[in-house]
Amino acid sequence: AVVTQSTGSSGINAEYGGKFSWVIVQGVLKEQAAGRSQIMSILKQRTSDDNVKRHCCKLLESLGVQKETQELLMEMEVELHRQIEEFGGNELFQTIVDRLSMKRIEILTS
Repeated sequence: AVVTQSTGSSGINAEYGGKFSWVIVQGVLKEQAAGRSQIMSILKQRTSDDNVKRHCCKLLESLGVQKETQELLMEMEVELHRQIEEFGGNELFQTIVDRLSMKRIEILTS
């Protein structure tokens, strides 16, 4: 899941609804490696303040976590297509993967 900075609180709350997404976990790990803990401190607050949540989104973006996550998903997509072909191909699976594609999501959210 990619963290978004939507103007309404629902988009932010979807990411921080008490669950740790891949993006959040990677951000916390990167911060720990650098001897920091801002993201974890924000998460422990369980804040409803959208400004604090936006700040957390900016922290994640500055750590490069969102971009790395998108790149990983694209690599996995390529590998999935390769494996589908390796096992004889399957048009339905290819269509499903294409519809879930990060490239398609980027186009729809741009």
